[in-house]
Formats: sequence, structure tokens, C-alpha cells
Amino acid sequence: MIIQKEKVKKILIIKFRALGDILLSIPAMKALKEGYPGAKLSVLVNKGGEELLEAESFVHELLVFDKKSGRNYVRDLNLILSVKGKKFDLVVDMYGNMRSAMLTYLSGAKYRVGLASGSRNIFYNKVVPGSTEIIYNPEVWLRVAAASGAVGSGGRPEIKLGTEAENYISSFLKAEGLKEGKYAVLNPFASARTREWPRTKYAELAVKLGIGGTPVVIAWGPGQYESAKSVTAASGARAFLAPQTGIKQLGWLLKKSAAVVTGTTFVQHLAVAVGANVVSIFGATDSRAWVDPDYRKQTVLQAKLECMPCEKTECSDLRCMNEISVSKVEEAVKLNIKA
Repeated sequence: MIIQKEKVKKILIIKFRALGDILLSIPAMKALKEGYPGAKLSVLVNKGGEELLEAESFVHELLVFDKKSGRNYVRDLNLILSVKGKKFDLVVDMYGNMRSAMLTYLSGAKYRVGLASGSRNIFYNKVVPGSTEIIYNPEVWLRVAAASGAVGSGGRPEIKLGTEAENYISSFLKAEGLKEGKYAVLNPFASARTREWPRTKYAELAVKLGIGGTPVVIAWGPGQYESAKSVTAASGARAFLAPQTGIKQLGWLLKKSAAVVTGTTFVQHLAVAVGANVVSIFGATDSRAWVDPDYRKQTVLQAKLECMPCEKTECSDLRCMNEISVSKVEEAVKLNIKA
């Protein structure tokens, strides 16, 4: 189907999923706005994702879907009716599960675009072929945007952090006697065991970096406070526990640091987005999909094993993480800081 761009006045981008996925889709979202400068662009995200986009001028309206509100069928019906009632001309599915594909179809939009996915193709009238090779995730969605009639310039995903969030982090640093550009941030958490370097190693790294003159801040998110306290305690006087942060406050904490050490997480993508030095520890995940090949301030550490990358989230043999030594990570941090 050929999209008649002059007939597109209202666009919806569906982007359920986690924070990192939303962040990595921002270049494609901007491309759609650039390709349709006179259209009103709405973005549908899961609850919690709105903070990433609320200050972005390219978004006309943010729609928030709360999976935990009400009974499933009532909640989903209300979502369908809400989307359908807004009479979008173009809906671009940048998620690609059954719910988002069906919602794309039920929206009633004349143009419905989605990534090729077998049985879900029937819900789109413009299907975008997937890449035959593994490419950086934002490039996937830029190709979908291009198929929707909007060719963007790409570039690194970025977000606006704001001065209020900066002042909050500056106050924390001052209170703890930490200097901008002179501390490292360690993020010991990930969504799966195969993506998380052992927390005992994070604690050991904090001690070594502290002895070497680089104090450490342990970052944490929702549900991670007690574990973060444990890692901080295990680091002795060499580590500081980060304050509670929202996305933008965390962004400033990363931006003002000398280096960030993390697994394959939202923190990694946020650190790149704000221009920080990053040491990324990869386990079972294929780094080609999640590392910007043009970003020169990121070092990727990944063991070389015959079973990798397997993309598993659970495994009885975590050699992929355990074989990465503290000394190797420490060396990468020091090289990043010097660079």
C-alpha cells in the first residue's frame, strides 16, 4: 500500500514494553514527526514510560496504558474504544506483539504499519520486512518509520533531563563530597540472571576503584533498594548509595559521572543517551542489537563461549558472566576515564 502523506493528519505510535525499548525508539519517533511536520503525533506507552517522553516537543499527546488497572477485558476494551475514537489516519506498531497488532487493526486507521511477524501480518496493510542480519535496535524502528513515509537522520537516542533534576543530583553530590566527573556509577541489577554480573563482583570492583581514587555510587531502581544497600555495605566505605531517582535524575547522575558500569539494561541505554562513558557487561545477549556501533565512549565486555549468544534469561551455567573478572572491568573503567 502506498501512503498518501497529504491525507495523514493524526499519527499514533504504539510502543508498549520496557523503558529501554521506548528510549531506543525515540529517533524513529522523531523521524515520523519530521516526515509529517503538519500532523499531530501521539504515542501510546505502558504506565511508567511517560516520563521519557513528557518533555519532548515532537509528541502532541501521550497515551498511557496501565496493565494493572481493572479487569483485563474491561481495560482492553476501554483502550480499543479510546484509540478508535481518536480517528488516527496512520498507526505505526513499534512493539509487535498480538495486543499491539490487534490494536493497530482495530484503531480503524487507513494506514497500519508493522514489522513482519508471521501470523500478525494480517493486522497491517503495510508490512515492513525484518532485517536479514542483526542490527542496532534503533535502526530497526527507523526502517519502520521509513516504510511509513518518514526518513529520519538517525542519531543517538536522547532525552531532555531538565534543570530541576540536575539540581537534585548536584545537591546529592555536594552532600556526599563527590565531585562531578570524578566518581563511577555501578548498576548491579538487570531483568534476568543471564544479564547480571554477580553483585559480589560489583562490591569488589567498588573497593578496587575506591582504593584507586575513584569513589563509587551504587544506582538502584524500584524494588532494588535493599539489595543496593547490601552491595553498598559490602563495599565498605568505598561506595555511596544513590538517592531515590526518577528517570531524569538518574540521567544526570550518569551524565555527571566519570564512568558507568552496567549490564544490558535501561541504565546502559540511558547512559549512552546522556553521553556518559559506559562499560557494558554482556552475558547471553547479542551485543550487536543493543550497542551503537558509532558510539565511541562505550566498552563492551563479553566472554567468548561456544554457547553464546543464546538469548536465554535463565541458565544453570552462568559462565558467561562469571568468567568476566573484576580486574578486567576495573581496567576497562580506567581506560574509559582516561579516554
